[in-house]
Amino acid sequence: MPTNGNAGAAWALYSARAGIHAVIVMPEDAPKITRNECAAAGADLYLVDGLISDCGKIVGQAIKENGWYDASTLKEPYRIEGKKTMGYEIAEQFDFELPDAILYPTGGGVGIIGIYKAFLEMQKLGWIRGKLPRLIAVQAEGCALIVKAFEAGKRKPLCARKEHRFTRLQKNSGSLVSSVRMSG
Repeated sequence: MPTNGNAGAAWALYSARAGIHAVIVMPEDAPKITRNECAAAGADLYLVDGLISDCGKIVGQAIKENGWYDASTLKEPYRIEGKKTMGYEIAEQFDFELPDAILYPTGGGVGIIGIYKAFLEMQKLGWIRGKLPRLIAVQAEGCALIVKAFEAGKRKPLCARKEHRFTRLQKNSGSLVSSVRMSG
């Protein structure tokens, strides 16, 4: 799995619990705590002198060569299902009367997709009625991959190839918050 840290640490722990071998590839400047979590879980951890897009390329090639399962962002269904819990929690906190808009700080967009999917499910179940809130993705100016894609007229989900292209544009993100660089 290519990651900037959090998702890799979680995947390593889940894999360990399930008795599955995990290979995690992250930038060498990823937070030390997540690197340690991967190692403690027994995952093979590879640090890359580069960005998550570079990690993604390495993982993509390894998947082709070894037939491994691809747990990259938006490549497996379970991460979005897990992120749906945020939508259910928001609805519950607002007594199922949703606000007009929700600002959501995002990296790769999986969380906001999960929230939207939860709202659609609750609407279908009749738990919430009326217009759904406007979901607004907020990103750090120095690492606004989704914002830049949107402004460039890209209306389809980012695939790995496009993600790599946009990530290279953000090489000097200058972000003060490492977890905002790009989720993964």
